[in-house]
Amino acid sequence: MAEESSHSELDLSILIVNWNSGDFLKQCIENLEKQREDGVSFEVIVVDNASVDDSLEGLESRFPWVVLIRNDYNYGFAKATNQAYRISRGRYVMTLNPDTYLPPGSLKQIVQFLDDTPEAGLVQPYPTYTHYVGLAKPGLPIRIIYYKLFKLLPSETSQTVSEPLPVQWLWGTAIVARRSALKKDIFYEEWSFLFCEEYDMCKLMHMKGYKLYVLPIRMDHFSGGSRKRSPEINYLTLKLFHAAFYIMNCREVGALRARLNALTRVLDGFLLWISQHIMNAIKPKYDRIYSIIEWKAMWLANIALLFRGSSYFNEINREAENILNNRKLIKK
Repeated sequence: MAEESSHSELDLSILIVNWNSGDFLKQCIENLEKQREDGVSFEVIVVDNASVDDSLEGLESRFPWVVLIRNDYNYGFAKATNQAYRISRGRYVMTLNPDTYLPPGSLKQIVQFLDDTPEAGLVQPYPTYTHYVGLAKPGLPIRIIYYKLFKLLPSETSQTVSEPLPVQWLWGTAIVARRSALKKDIFYEEWSFLFCEEYDMCKLMHMKGYKLYVLPIRMDHFSGGSRKRSPEINYLTLKLFHAAFYIMNCREVGALRARLNALTRVLDGFLLWISQHIMNAIKPKYDRIYSIIEWKAMWLANIALLFRGSSYFNEINREAENILNNRKLIKK
């Protein structure tokens, strides 16, 4: 573990952005704390984006070794991550959502792999929800609808990873970067309030000649734990996700193909939305409410993107920042 030792005696910096994650944050840090005796030196830096819940209550007394930055404004994921990055000291840097669980020994495995594989610029434990092959592919409406409605078809992401897998893209949480390959003051570009920050990171690594790997470490991600699960906020953030994905698509495959992909998602989302409504009318189910919200956001956002493109992204990006900083709405 001699590489980059001149920068710091720490192997790893773990950056956690918190926003109303409740008990998930403490559970995440407790899990990391158990790995402090595994022979890997690491720090944890938590940036709280003006939470209004009790997720920070007792945190400093329970974990005095954790660095906590309290913001009085929700700056979004990229900006908060960069706050932590600028004071971090590790040879490798990980971004980690608070609603995650990394199995025992995983930090040691990650650091060891990066030390043994100098061509690796980014690595990530195996998250069950991520598509690794390709980017910006148009959807397949019949297959998607069949799977989403009846869940009889295996997902592309259900395959297990038994050995380090070289990939083109990494998405989601627990991405670990080699500090020497990063920009000095920016971990993530700050063009999006939420979502798709990983795209620029992956492009940077490709440009510098590094490889990306998914590691055979199964990580659990408890969906929805990192934001208040209200229908209104879910609907808003889902629209922002599709808008940010569209911008990423434009950069990768061009505006024409991005609009074709958006058209496919309009069809996918509309058909799934109608189907979920019909199924809920036949057999009401509480969890189906969130599926209805999800597909409504998908087809309406992509309709707006078809006609307005980046201007819709700019609008929904500002709207998300404004609403997620309205403490009265968040406390509802």
